[in-house]
Amino acid sequence: MTVASAFQQQSINELDSWVSQVRSDFLMVNCNPLQKDFSTEMSRLSLGDFFISTVTSSAIRYTRDQASIRRDPREETQLTLLLDGELRVRQKDRLSVLSAGEMVLYESTAPFELEWNNPYRAITVKIPTSLLAASVPMVTELTATKIAGSNGRGALIKSMLGTLSSLVETTSESDLIGIESPFLDLLSVTLNADVLGQSVGGQCNKKLVEIQNWLLKRLDDSDLDVVTIAQQNAVSVRTLNRLFAGQGTTVKKWLLQKRLEYSYRLLTVGGMHRVTDVALNAGFKDLSHFSRVFVQAFGLSPKALLQQKKG
Repeated sequence: MTVASAFQQQSINELDSWVSQVRSDFLMVNCNPLQKDFSTEMSRLSLGDFFISTVTSSAIRYTRDQASIRRDPREETQLTLLLDGELRVRQKDRLSVLSAGEMVLYESTAPFELEWNNPYRAITVKIPTSLLAASVPMVTELTATKIAGSNGRGALIKSMLGTLSSLVETTSESDLIGIESPFLDLLSVTLNADVLGQSVGGQCNKKLVEIQNWLLKRLDDSDLDVVTIAQQNAVSVRTLNRLFAGQGTTVKKWLLQKRLEYSYRLLTVGGMHRVTDVALNAGFKDLSHFSRVFVQAFGLSPKALLQQKKG
């Protein structure tokens, strides 16, 4: 196996070394080869907060579970362009099956599975979720959603990724400084204008995105209820419930999930040191209720996670 960067080349001969490389460059994941003779090759390039890689590999499955998330709480979103092979991506009860030329997003704060049943080649760009969320507040709702690379803005993203990948071994990082900004702008426009509209479907669900963005800015408001949310967004309670039902959830369940995700971020990277402060900032009035639902979601208590971070 060979890993090449713009500045160094490193030979990797064992699966354990590849696993260490993946966990260092990408995320803490479990790696399970799906064929006897495993081999892989990677070229990579860092561009500021971005990390771009091209991987050619034997069949393999990568999984990220709650234990991996606790050990490695990085908040990053990854966009993968499949060049050859077939990729199955599972995250947040969604499954996408990609063919060559298609792209998909997945993010680090929720469990996921990436499965290549045959040899493959793919380009992946890793982006801090906070950067992408500044322009696409609903980005974590787009995980395991396919992005076509055959036309429109998707084709531009595909082309840009291909160009960056081809420059990895011939161009220094200093010559590419600043290129991540237009790429982020193009990706943000594509996700907001094309993918969000398609994934939630039509004019009615543009209203859903609007309401969800409104809620994300008010997670600390523990007095939010269905009636208030409907009134503040100029829809009836019936319409509000119907919009969320179209996504296979309810207003209450969706809001609880977002509050739990937010509280996890506050505990791990938010700089807060008291569970009570985290609960209040995430919209939980009842500390015992907060601890109970947190354990159900993440497998450990808020206090234990805070102690783990300190330790």
